[in-house]
Amino acid sequence: MVYAASRGLKAICQIVGTPRIPLGKSEAPWAGGIFRFGLIVPFKLVIELREPIEFPFNDQKLQGTSISTTQLRKGFSRVSLVDGKFLSDKVSKVQKSVTL
Repeated sequence: MVYAASRGLKAICQIVGTPRIPLGKSEAPWAGGIFRFGLIVPFKLVIELREPIEFPFNDQKLQGTSISTTQLRKGFSRVSLVDGKFLSDKVSKVQKSVTL
């Protein structure tokens, strides 16, 4: 998932390959290049939302999940299948209500 602080859930992604070191500057076009971030993580964008979905927090966890605020601050964190399904279902409901 892609979660933006103070905004909410922006996208659902699926990791599709093993993280690896960039082969050159063309694979690391961001500021600082390969010296700032040392890995490329191949992923598939499953769902991208037009507007982020904001979830409330209970006891430092995203409501309805076991995802902690600490996990959201990291670049990458493992999300359990249960939490992934919960978030995916929420996103699907939001998208259906927008398209109907």
